[in-house]
Amino acid sequence: MDTEKPSSQKKRKPKTPKKINERYLYNAGLYYLKRYTASIEHFKGVMRRKIKKSCAHHTDQDFGACLTMLDAATDRLIDEGFLDDEAYTRGMVTSLRRKGKSHKLIAQTLRTKGLAPDLIHSELESFDEYFVTPDRDGDISADFKAALIHARKKRLGPYNTKPASDELYKRGLGSLARAGFSYETAKRVMDLPQEDLQNMPMV
Repeated sequence: MDTEKPSSQKKRKPKTPKKINERYLYNAGLYYLKRYTASIEHFKGVMRRKIKKSCAHHTDQDFGACLTMLDAATDRLIDEGFLDDEAYTRGMVTSLRRKGKSHKLIAQTLRTKGLAPDLIHSELESFDEYFVTPDRDGDISADFKAALIHARKKRLGPYNTKPASDELYKRGLGSLARAGFSYETAKRVMDLPQEDLQNMPMV
């Protein structure tokens, strides 16, 4: 009996890692950045993993020398505009705020990307001046507006279509808390009457 697996089911042999040189790192980095946006530190983390894998296979390579080549390739990508922490932070803040993310959660997320706290704070402050304006939104905070977006998406508080209950109320508070909103902001959203939504900002 023939037990050979069909060719489509045969395991593919893992590709042999390429040897590291500056040109390879630049081209591999450029390919990555054309598919994904990244902060400088996150990008270098991705490339360092490639280097480690290559050095583990090609033991004649010097890891430190490879990192020096990575620095040179990274500098070139920065000079050419493919890596830009300010633009990356601005784009992430805009996207996350519009998705209903809290100041706290956005800051935590961006810090994991290796971005400077001062840059994160500056971009959040700048975007929030546009995100909430007195003429359009009245006297509310940016986090409250973001919390309303979160509540609308999760159908919490005034956006809830189910019969009100203590359990739903507590679950709503918990959802907002896990999203990084303060207890005061979460409670204000959960206590908002449905009829008051018409006086709230468009979210």
